[in-house]
Amino acid sequence: MSGRVTRFLRDGYSAPVSRVVQATAIGLLTLAVCGLIAFVIIWAVATFL
Repeated sequence: MSGRVTRFLRDGYSAPVSRVVQATAIGLLTLAVCGLIAFVIIWAVATFL
């Protein structure tokens, strides 16, 4: 198991892996921004009603 993890860390900067990491980061960032916008909208509606 540890050998496989070491190999993954050593080869982890290959193009496919970095692309997956980049896509995951973009997805999480988009999710966070959407959640923040939704929270602000809900807070504004709750405040003004």
